Amino acid sequence: MIFIKFDLTFTITATIAFVSLVSPIITALINNYHSRNMKRLEIEQENIRNNILHKRDLLENYLTATAAFSYEEQHTPEQIKELLNSYYLILPYIPGKYHTYFSEYSELIVDGVMDESNFKRARYLIGNYIIPCIKTEIEKM
Repeated sequence: MIFIKFDLTFTITATIAFVSLVSPIITALINNYHSRNMKRLEIEQENIRNNILHKRDLLENYLTATAAFSYEEQHTPEQIKELLNSYYLILPYIPGKYHTYFSEYSELIVDGVMDESNFKRARYLIGNYIIPCIKTEIEKM
């Protein structure tokens, strides 16, 4: 019978040497993986923040353009153009059920005939549909 003499001190020393060589590599791989995930999350968060700021700016610009029409009787072509541009820019962000109200308001403005009935209808649309819709969209952010 052949007995192999097993030196335990060499085995322990070899194991410690192997682990000391491999552990920095594993630690670096884990750190790199974590850093990549954190950077991806930061980029996603920044994109979400930028989208929210963009949407808020569009909604505020529309409200500003709408306010100009609420208090002035004479409207310049530039004001009408600004309101229509603002309208078309916010249209993708407005829920579908409100599109008809925004569209009707824009048509009232573009027609340019602001007699008493059109003025009342415009004020009604602004107060009952447009501003509450924009307020809801801003609160969702």
